Amino acid sequence: MTPTFRTLALWVAAAAVAAFAAASIASYRPGGATDRSLALESLKRALAALNDEVVDSTARIAAYRDGLSGTDALLRRALRSNPMDTTSIERLATVRWESGVLAGDPDADSVLTLVGIAAARAPRVPEIQVELGALLYKMGSPDAAAPFMKRALALSPVVTSRVVATMQDAGVEPERIISTLPRTAELVLAHTEQLGVLPERDAEAERQLAIGWAHVGRNAPELAALAAKTGSSLSDGDPGLLERAGQVALAAGDAAAAEIAFRDALGAFARGHGRGTDRARCYRERGQALERLGRAEEAFDQYRRALEILPDDPWLRRRFEAWSPRPLPEGRP
Repeated sequence: MTPTFRTLALWVAAAAVAAFAAASIASYRPGGATDRSLALESLKRALAALNDEVVDSTARIAAYRDGLSGTDALLRRALRSNPMDTTSIERLATVRWESGVLAGDPDADSVLTLVGIAAARAPRVPEIQVELGALLYKMGSPDAAAPFMKRALALSPVVTSRVVATMQDAGVEPERIISTLPRTAELVLAHTEQLGVLPERDAEAERQLAIGWAHVGRNAPELAALAAKTGSSLSDGDPGLLERAGQVALAAGDAAAAEIAFRDALGAFARGHGRGTDRARCYRERGQALERLGRAEEAFDQYRRALEILPDDPWLRRRFEAWSPRPLPEGRP
């Protein structure tokens, strides 16, 4: 498995399908709508091949490359039917970047041109703003990505969870994530509290975690930590909910509760055969919690485990190298 493949797997598995399933913002001709739907199915198949651990890495990369090529063609066809299809422009920018990285020669200027067009055409569509920000994070431009995230939150507090998840996947420190939330925290809190207690446990867990993030943005860490604890207790062993509870707890300053939630999430991922990228992210997050608790050796072990899965993750490499004279772990074949 090549370094490029591992890096792509981290980003794509976390965000690409969500991007392609985002709501449309314009009126489409029938042909364009069909091509857009086919593009989504093309990407889903490519991602399934990418994460098929039964197949060797060479075949997986080849299948993924072919899938991206097919998706690119379908998006171009959709745009020929409707040149004002902003969603397809944004999606095409993402596919072009990923294809270029996979080929070892990304055309950043061309992709940024598409980003600029999509941003100019949809300045008030939060979903488009989130996805453009996610792409800029992939391109290694966090300073350029942050304004898109802030703009999305200002437009709609409903996208708070997506913004936070995207920034976390990009390795953004919790403190910087928090700095994007205050302007809309009160709106998020009002929105979620108006829903009242939901009868489904998983839905109520999601609501509690949204409340937790709102309290983080309001600088109310004790209330945020309480919401994280409630969300965790309602998770029923769901690894995604447990992980998000840990994220809220860590942002609230409750590193002990965060460490437990991340540990439980890792156990749930193991029982459910979660993707390697999910486990790597959770190892990293547990390491951050352990580091805050002063348990350096255990934190080091979590970072090492994450690096074994994603040896080319830049944040992990920097953290690992900063306080370890030991050699970096080799990636798995």
